Amino acid sequence: MFLKSFYIGDTYAAPFSQGIKDHATLKRLNLSRCGLKDEGFIQIINNAPINLKELDVSENSSLGIEWYKALGEYLDNREQK
Repeated sequence: MFLKSFYIGDTYAAPFSQGIKDHATLKRLNLSRCGLKDEGFIQIINNAPINLKELDVSENSSLGIEWYKALGEYLDNREQK
């Protein structure tokens, strides 16, 4: 799914994350330049399908430190399954 430059931000992150929650065929997700902050990214990654192979969140300049932790937890959970 290629959403580069499509503004999602924290406002639309929750509904978007619900939409991809059960999307078993989603392998690639490009969210570069989508106005994401930590809160929005965390909502998305917490609902991302376990089979996601590629994730691009580059050029989201408002991302801080918390999204790294959430991504690490997602990867740890994926390895355990």
